[in-house]
Amino acid sequence: MTSYEIERRPVGQRNVGHADLSHANDRNQKPDPAIAEDSPRGARARTEMGEAIVRAQTRKFVTDGIALGYRYEPSPICWPDGSPPPPDSVSEYHPTTRPGSRAPHAWLGQDPLRADRSIIDMFGRGFTLLRFGAGAPDVQSIAQGFARRAVPLTVATIMDPAIGQLYERRLVLVRPDGHVAWRSDDLPADPLALADRLRGADEAAFGAAAQVEALPVGS
Repeated sequence: MTSYEIERRPVGQRNVGHADLSHANDRNQKPDPAIAEDSPRGARARTEMGEAIVRAQTRKFVTDGIALGYRYEPSPICWPDGSPPPPDSVSEYHPTTRPGSRAPHAWLGQDPLRADRSIIDMFGRGFTLLRFGAGAPDVQSIAQGFARRAVPLTVATIMDPAIGQLYERRLVLVRPDGHVAWRSDDLPADPLALADRLRGADEAAFGAAAQVEALPVGS
């Protein structure tokens, strides 16, 4: 679809940028000429080179931020909420439901040792609207808006307060690919406009999103 390159290209550029930086660091590592000496200087050179290799390889392979923390920002098929972005890190993953981010994992059950299903297992068949807590708004207007546009939508209420805290808002709408499309503590002013944006019918959103450059490579 038209949104694919707008969303995926910045992520690919970020990942390639990190790989290129890692490769350049490997090429630039030059050992002390005394590294093979059986001497205090040689021992020190070997220690320093070992530490440098560990740092470089850790940065290369400990990449939770690359694997899980990428986000589609902005996206013509997500509804931004104006919240600040989480820290952009190569090594660290900071779970968030900020629109465009991957919906975080959580076990559906109070005891993670007994829970046998992840919340991520709920995604993949159309859109999924999550309501957190008994006080979450009634989402009938959203369901009706999506139905009018023939957009598949499943509504689920989750009472676990820990998952509600992780997901940050009382209402979180997740796309079939597991990325957050919209979130709020309140109902949208125009459910049909929300459905149109998320199904790719908002042409103005495509024009704005196409101007965005790639995310920088984090640290």
